[in-house]
Amino acid sequence: MTDLWARLAEAPIAGKYTLEELLASDAGVTRFRTRFAGRPAVIALALTGEPGGEERFEQWKAAAQVSHPHVVRVFEVGRTEAAGTPLAYAVAELPDEDLGSVLHERPLSAQETGEVLRAVLDALTFLHARGLALRGIEARDIVAVADVVKISSGALRQAGAVPGAAAEDVRSLGLCLYEILMQSREPREEGLRAAPQPFQEIIRGCLRQPGEGRWTLRQIAAALDPPGDAPAPLPPPSRRRTSTWWKYGAALAGVAAIAAWLSRPAQQAPPVAPVARAAAPAPDRTPPPAPAVEQPPAPPAAIHSSEPAVWRVIAYTYSRRTDAEKEIHRIQRKWPDLRPEVFALDATTYFISLGGRMTRPEAMEVARQARSRGLPPDTFVRNFSR
Repeated sequence: MTDLWARLAEAPIAGKYTLEELLASDAGVTRFRTRFAGRPAVIALALTGEPGGEERFEQWKAAAQVSHPHVVRVFEVGRTEAAGTPLAYAVAELPDEDLGSVLHERPLSAQETGEVLRAVLDALTFLHARGLALRGIEARDIVAVADVVKISSGALRQAGAVPGAAAEDVRSLGLCLYEILMQSREPREEGLRAAPQPFQEIIRGCLRQPGEGRWTLRQIAAALDPPGDAPAPLPPPSRRRTSTWWKYGAALAGVAAIAAWLSRPAQQAPPVAPVARAAAPAPDRTPPPAPAVEQPPAPPAAIHSSEPAVWRVIAYTYSRRTDAEKEIHRIQRKWPDLRPEVFALDATTYFISLGGRMTRPEAMEVARQARSRGLPPDTFVRNFSR
């Protein structure tokens, strides 16, 4: 197969799409970086003579008919022949980042979760109104294209062709919401009790059995943003972060998102045992004191590179420098080897940066050490120009 793709790369696909870089290959689909109308894009290729090739082509055609701001846009779908091999191809937006990769490092805050859920609800409502459904929703299917949250469109199907397909999207959304908050796709009662409202109630509603009152998209939207209330009654944003996951999450090349795009297999996910709906008082969310750490290894030395892009570890965000400096003194007394400093993004945003300027692997290690010592679990790594 590698030899085949090497031969295909010798000439543009369909006479116009140059295969610039192999991004991923799985589930019978191989994806390359390309360009569409002068901007970066991804082209997915499938052998139409192989099992599943025709079904994949039909899915791509359905996706190309969808135009919605929160659905990944498919620019063109077609058939061609290259190096004597019949192919189906689809050209789509190139994601900047996928949510699944962010969740490997940290869960989302309540504010970020609300932003993501609103975008996904908007997309699902649009698709269901047109008789379309997805083949499950996972965190890796939720991506960022520029500053817009979108959901992958590569596994669309006619909802009427599969009984309960729309309701299954709701169940899958509940699992995804739990994953966003708890970094796990296996819902447990203790995890649900720890989830903030209104997300705890929404997840429970999504995971009910169809005959036991599983929620609709309309019910989810009403719980998230009750009529007459603006903005939504979400907990206040954490002082540690003032923006959204696709800006302050780990900067990626989009490979994980591309691996998910247009490659979802047709089979359904196995059923999940229903979660008990017993009411419980809100738990004490106060974090436990940080455990003592004996002689942790010092973080790697900062790299003062001549390259314009550098990596920093961000533990807190403040709107006033004086507040940030107080926290700096506290961290310096307890963990001087983390070398905290105030990093001003602008006149109203003051980050507490750990370890200085680094390469990405070094920053990831410093972030891991910081979290292990009791610093916020949502301490993150970000790419800056200075």
